[in-house]
Amino acid sequence: MGLDLLIVDAHGRDREGIAAFFERQGHRVTATDDAREGQALVRERFFPLVLVDVDVEPWGGLEFVTFVRGQSPRSEVVLLTVRRAWDVAVGGYRRGAVEVVFKDQSDAPRLTELVERVARRWAGDGAGVENLAAEAKQLLDEMLARMLDMSQHVPATQSRLETMPQGSVRVAVVDHEPRVQQAIAAAAAASRGSAAAFEVTALPSGGAALDALSGAPPDVLVTRDDLLDLPGTTLVTGLAERAPDLLAVVYGAAEGGGAQATIYEEGHAVRTVRPLADPAPLVREVCTLVERAAAAVARRRLMDLFRLEHSDLLRRYALLRGRLDEEARVRGGGG
Repeated sequence: MGLDLLIVDAHGRDREGIAAFFERQGHRVTATDDAREGQALVRERFFPLVLVDVDVEPWGGLEFVTFVRGQSPRSEVVLLTVRRAWDVAVGGYRRGAVEVVFKDQSDAPRLTELVERVARRWAGDGAGVENLAAEAKQLLDEMLARMLDMSQHVPATQSRLETMPQGSVRVAVVDHEPRVQQAIAAAAAASRGSAAAFEVTALPSGGAALDALSGAPPDVLVTRDDLLDLPGTTLVTGLAERAPDLLAVVYGAAEGGGAQATIYEEGHAVRTVRPLADPAPLVREVCTLVERAAAAVARRRLMDLFRLEHSDLLRRYALLRGRLDEEARVRGGGG
């Protein structure tokens, strides 16, 4: 029985060669060169095995591994790389990859054996039911998301949302010097009355930030990296454990001189902005993250209203999804 296999690799020759090889072995292969398309595919259907290149655009293979493990926990992910680098291997395993495979002939047998092992597992007794349960969970999640999206366009829903507390995006700025805090505060003042309005809390140190924000993390964290008491990256990690959806900007000195800012999503660095000659580029990045956070805040309000109006539907959804999870644990030997 063939395996549904997804390959996400920007290197055309590698992608086509791997796809052709496993198709000849009888597997059903879907291949793409773009991580965004790969994400859409993982959301649409279940793949027991995903192969992703570490350099895939636009976020990189490590971030894609994290996405798959969160979106489709039953999928196994293999990180492909041409670099025999210790940090790549460690990063892959830490994100949840089952293997890190090098793109050369010496590792080809290992990749082939891994694919066959996963195929055998999914071809065993009950595998069809397990596959169906995984797809059912994904379909339930997608149906709920689409219902939420549709409901926000209903006039009656809009009217009820207008009666609910609006709530603005909360931005925390951590720096012992006032320059960046003042620039972001000015942008917050200018945003009042707009759909992307936000409020700013200024804090002088990492310790003060942990004390003030641990109980109620902000939507967006902006922090200097070389704080007086701890690195800004440590602050991001600590708050992301309490608020997985945290968006953050860490700014500081760049290698070779000048300054840079690193953007974090869900506790992971996703891109770097340089150079930073003045606070203006940093403020623009913050405003972009605020727009994203504002959309998330609006969605949370919609979900709160949806819970009030469809509590029985959501209760049945949670029960069914829990039963599917329990069935998967029992079949997997975890129950």
